Amino acid sequence: MVYSGYAAGANYQHHGGTDTQCLPKNPNWRKYHDASNSGAYIFGAEYQMNGYSIGEALHTKFHDYDVPCAVCQSKKRFNVHMIPAKDRCYSGWHLEYRGYLMTQHHSQAASNYACMDAHPEKIGSYSNQNGRLFYPVESICGSLPCPPYVNYRELTCAVCTF
Repeated sequence: MVYSGYAAGANYQHHGGTDTQCLPKNPNWRKYHDASNSGAYIFGAEYQMNGYSIGEALHTKFHDYDVPCAVCQSKKRFNVHMIPAKDRCYSGWHLEYRGYLMTQHHSQAASNYACMDAHPEKIGSYSNQNGRLFYPVESICGSLPCPPYVNYRELTCAVCTF
């Protein structure tokens, strides 16, 4: 692990940045002004799990809890790829972790997809701050063929290295 920290990104109602960042626990500051300039903002992330019962640990007991993160480095494998809708790696690749594909709600501001570990962790205490939100991603039939996909089924994911 290079460092651990706090998952963060754009507020679910804003149209700023779309990717999730892993903010370190010990930020450095240069020149600053402690008042809003109405520019870009970054918010901590929360799990949005009410009504979902996926995975062994990823369910409502995580709802509205903050999301930790970690940045890791592999000294032996240099290619990293997140495979959506798979919970294992292709031949020759090494599984780092598996879980569920998550992003903000379909009615909210656009954001990137993230592979959340099937055995997540949480930080802080229950607090509904509604910053960057993570919902499970469900497949929708139409242009996406069903089968093999299933309408409204939560998608898995795997993070693999080579």
